[in-house]
Amino acid sequence: MFIDCGSLPDALRVFNYLLFPNEVSWTSLIVGHVSCGNPKDALHIYEQMQQENVNPKSYTLVAALQACAALKDFPWSLKIHSEAIANGFLDDSFVCNSLINSYAECGDLLQAEYVFNMCSVRDIVSWTSLLAGYVELGNPQHALDCLKQMQSEGVSPCEFTYACSLKACSNLGAFRKGQELHAEATSKGFDQCSHVANALIDLYGKCGSPFDAFQVFNLMPSRDVVSWTAVIAGYAECGPWLEALKLYDQMQIEGVYPNNITLASLIKACGRSGSQSRGYEVHTQVVLKGFDGETIVGNSLVSMYTKCFAFLEANQVFKMLTVKDAVSWTALIAGYTDSGDGLEALNCFDNMQLQYIPADAFTYSCVLKACSIIQDLQKGYKIHLHIIENDYEKDGPVCNALVDMYMKCGSIPEAHNVFDELQFRTVETWTSMIMGYSDGRMWPEVFHLFEQMQSDGIFPSAVTISSVLRACGNTGALERGRVIHKEFVTADALMIPTIANSLMSMYTKCGSLEEARKVFDKLHIRDATAYSVMIKGYGVIGEGKKAIECFRDMLKNGVSPDSVTFTCLLAACCHASLVYEGHALFRSMREDHGIEATLEHYVCMVGLFAKSGHLYEAERFLETFCLPYQRTWAALLSACKNYGEEELGNRSFEQLMIGNPYIPAWYVLMADTFAGSGNWNAASRLEELRKHSEIFKEPASALIEIEGQIHKFTVRNSPSKEVSDMVRSMNSRLKKEGHLPNLDSVLKSADDDEKEIGLCEHAEKLALAFGLIHTSQGQTIRVTKSMRICHDCHETNKFVSQIEKREIILRDDCSIHHFKDGSCSCGDNF
Repeated sequence: MFIDCGSLPDALRVFNYLLFPNEVSWTSLIVGHVSCGNPKDALHIYEQMQQENVNPKSYTLVAALQACAALKDFPWSLKIHSEAIANGFLDDSFVCNSLINSYAECGDLLQAEYVFNMCSVRDIVSWTSLLAGYVELGNPQHALDCLKQMQSEGVSPCEFTYACSLKACSNLGAFRKGQELHAEATSKGFDQCSHVANALIDLYGKCGSPFDAFQVFNLMPSRDVVSWTAVIAGYAECGPWLEALKLYDQMQIEGVYPNNITLASLIKACGRSGSQSRGYEVHTQVVLKGFDGETIVGNSLVSMYTKCFAFLEANQVFKMLTVKDAVSWTALIAGYTDSGDGLEALNCFDNMQLQYIPADAFTYSCVLKACSIIQDLQKGYKIHLHIIENDYEKDGPVCNALVDMYMKCGSIPEAHNVFDELQFRTVETWTSMIMGYSDGRMWPEVFHLFEQMQSDGIFPSAVTISSVLRACGNTGALERGRVIHKEFVTADALMIPTIANSLMSMYTKCGSLEEARKVFDKLHIRDATAYSVMIKGYGVIGEGKKAIECFRDMLKNGVSPDSVTFTCLLAACCHASLVYEGHALFRSMREDHGIEATLEHYVCMVGLFAKSGHLYEAERFLETFCLPYQRTWAALLSACKNYGEEELGNRSFEQLMIGNPYIPAWYVLMADTFAGSGNWNAASRLEELRKHSEIFKEPASALIEIEGQIHKFTVRNSPSKEVSDMVRSMNSRLKKEGHLPNLDSVLKSADDDEKEIGLCEHAEKLALAFGLIHTSQGQTIRVTKSMRICHDCHETNKFVSQIEKREIILRDDCSIHHFKDGSCSCGDNF
């Protein structure tokens, strides 16, 4: 009775009066010590019981094994296991289940599996104990396999089984499997159980769906501090971060007292949102509530201040920490890494090692990220060796960081080696590989990996979706992008800025401004980035006035433009040759908005003057602002090519040669400028010089998407007979309609027939021919080219759009050309 009431001292007094305590009395005392958090004393009492020659019963061993599990004491677990065998208690399911649990808690799953396989009856407790062990020891996939086998043997999961399985899904990032388990648990009425509901909130939060987590939270009949903390942590992790702060305020109103994890999550939300003022408020509450001595809270404060770039405050908190463990050092290292200061992060790591503080998995992840930032492959190799020496090479997040580091340092084979050796690949692992290929512009590999990821049942994160949408935009894969939009971008997902902006960017790059606008109009919150994407979209298709209208709408709605907004705006003016408007906006940028001009803005202004035919004004602007940048001179040279301005083009070319004489694009632009002014000898000599100097230009390529598949064509690559026949047929029809090929754009010495054949081999013509063959009459053809379209191909597309009654959308490295009824959206100004 005293034990059940939690009064251990009274129970001990009664026990000491007993002349001959039996196994029931001893067991009650063992249970009491375990219940009161004294497992070591419980095992001491068990030892005394044996010395008194009192034989234990099965329930005595169960109580002793609970103490072993609490202490994670493997030798004691083995000892009691031996006694269970000696006393014939292994047929008792309670003893077997307790042994499984104890071995699992001790980290020895082999012994746990051995006992499990020896059990005569494997009930729900046996399965759940083993399953929980897999989860706790970082084998989530084994846990889900265990669940599958359990169900195949006819054992129905209980609420604790579902809670453990959902935690496994959370650790794996297996969103879809988690949704299946959610549906199962709901059908059995377990979704209202606090264990299951809390696990669901944690799952959805970690899988980047805090809105689903909030829905589960909202339906809970009673919510404890664990529930509140889980949903706050979800918003703190994924955003919107201000929701975490609002929930904390509501939590206080409802009288739920926070714990250290709650405050640490809240501080994280402040750091993620960049709300330093709110962070100060929470810091004050931490001190008032007496949590300032908690290491986890102190570490969160360090992290919060570094995310707000308040490194002085971060270091002050760090110095005041009574215990500086690996997490403390890592919080500082992570802060420097997140702020882009990879060098300082590595210095901090070196100091940590001098203090003999062993690094943990997260430390290594942060340090590898620092290597990625400064692209220090040699340092990355050294840290990889450290990781192997300290047995972290199988850790998921560390492997993700290794993959990311090798990809960003350009060592793709090493990244693949790490990826291929992984037994379990989480959403972060897949995303690191996909992002690496995306950054390297290896688009087919991005799509292939994304398909593999889906077949493995891993639900993509916001970053994954953004990377794949970027690949769709850069390849003109509109149909694939639409599929991703339909399958993965829900109304809730649109509230995540990364996804919304990537989706709009994909549609604008594919030339589908209408679809981009639909996404934009659905956004609840339109920030500067969202407006910038739309302004850029209007700009590249030549709709400069619509871009300015969008900018005015932005100001009308109280959204402040940033530097990127003005870059997009000035570029839009450049594409549409809106000289007066562009110049006025350039002045307004500094005078009205306090934004200093950057290189991007100057390049746009030089391009604006030059493209509009004001070449010498462009040169004066360039010299007035002392812009010795290659890109500004390149913009001027490009315009000289279009206007055949040889003298100014030559001066621009000389400036570019001073900067870097090994870039083939400069030679090509200057040779085209000579050709445009009729100076074929100079053009040919320059081409010979380029080839003699072994400065080779990358062959132009064009991509076209047909039925979800990307087809690539390269200039002068031997196309199929089908495509060759279509190109010849197309040229023949164009000649009959009065279109003559522009042979002036071919520099090589050859007769007109050879030059015409050379023009037929241009990549965009091959892609166009392929599109005409494999799309139905009236269907829009979309082509993406790696370089700027030439005059002959531009004219060809205009004629084809008129003859074939087709819309053709071609995106080159400068703008988007929308051909319709024999005209182009650029107004032939490209």
